[in-house]
Amino acid sequence: MRRGMKMALMLGALVVLVGGYALVNQMENAQEVGETEGVFPLWAEGSDVTSLSWEKDGAEYAFQKGEDGWTREGDASFPVNQTVLESLAERIANLTATRELTDVSERSDYGLSDASFAVTAKDADGGAVTFAVGAQTPFEDGYYISASNSDALYVVESSLESAFDLTLTELAQMESIPQAETVTRLTVGSLDIAYDGESGTWSDAATGEKLDASAAEKLASAANDLGWNELIAVSASDEELAEWQLDEEQATALMIYDGEEAVLSLLLGGEDESGNRYARLADSRMVYTLFSSDVSSLLSASIDTLWNKALETITAEELGTAVFTWEDGELTLTADDAESATAQGILEQLGALEGASRVELGELGQSVLTVRMTDADGEETTVACYAYSVDAYLVPITATHGMLVDAGEVDKLIRMLKQVG
Repeated sequence: MRRGMKMALMLGALVVLVGGYALVNQMENAQEVGETEGVFPLWAEGSDVTSLSWEKDGAEYAFQKGEDGWTREGDASFPVNQTVLESLAERIANLTATRELTDVSERSDYGLSDASFAVTAKDADGGAVTFAVGAQTPFEDGYYISASNSDALYVVESSLESAFDLTLTELAQMESIPQAETVTRLTVGSLDIAYDGESGTWSDAATGEKLDASAAEKLASAANDLGWNELIAVSASDEELAEWQLDEEQATALMIYDGEEAVLSLLLGGEDESGNRYARLADSRMVYTLFSSDVSSLLSASIDTLWNKALETITAEELGTAVFTWEDGELTLTADDAESATAQGILEQLGALEGASRVELGELGQSVLTVRMTDADGEETTVACYAYSVDAYLVPITATHGMLVDAGEVDKLIRMLKQVG
């Protein structure tokens, strides 16, 4: 028992001695590191940065600067955003440390044995310096950084990693999407709608059917305000265009006109994994994505979603004459009659009629009510209601389509007319 206890005590003492030695050794090493505050330029003053290369999230980036500006190494066709690359080059050229650490034996203590990020910069003579970014300082007042041309470590105020945290989209000069000052016509696939500036109305360009002005204007604004989400390819092949449904056979064409001029010609393709839409300008092979929320209304739009639910009527203030004809009666209102409360009530009831749905015209049933109106300028408007079902009457709006209106509201109007007639 005594011998065992003695052995335990000896082992305990040995652990203390080893731990103490390690602590003293660590303190001695820490004391050996020299730290100096000041201003320490990390790039040679007056030397231009002409090459940058780095790796981020598994992707490699390399750019070089020539007489015509920055280009991407291995892909001269890549449309480099010159402003962004010049900003990154200036970031390196002006890289300055606030502290210098010398005689550092354990770089792992500073997060630099396996740096999370590194960027290599070259000057015009080919001289290269690789900057590796380490851990944040204990007081969070900067980041440790190493430079391949120096044995010292440094502290910089902000991380280079965040400056170079850019996607390919952000590094590219993407094409601009032309905008119209005034959208006078919009086509999306088979949908073709036109704007009349004089009357302030939108209509189906093929049939002349008046559309819901608010809905059409909202759709035109959505098309005119489109912006790229992400750059997918700089020069897509025929196979890639077909895969993304952006070839002319599969794509949905979107066009915006300002007057007679086509301002924008865009092709919309299939969806990516996130549900966003592939897209490209019609005369380009640069492929992007558009947010699904930005194009969903455009792709789902049709005359059936834009049709005008209000009947074409005339207000009391605009009235020249209005002739109401129903099964067993007729009533004519003039501009003078429109001043009476009864006439105003009739015209308000007529104006309140609204379509519940849009249907194709078949054979018309029995005429229920016809209203022929002329405004003060002599322009004529006709509203005709035909029997359709127990709950609805049919009002033709084009040669091929009509709207269903509530039968009860039309019957109410007829009762009002009978009371006066």
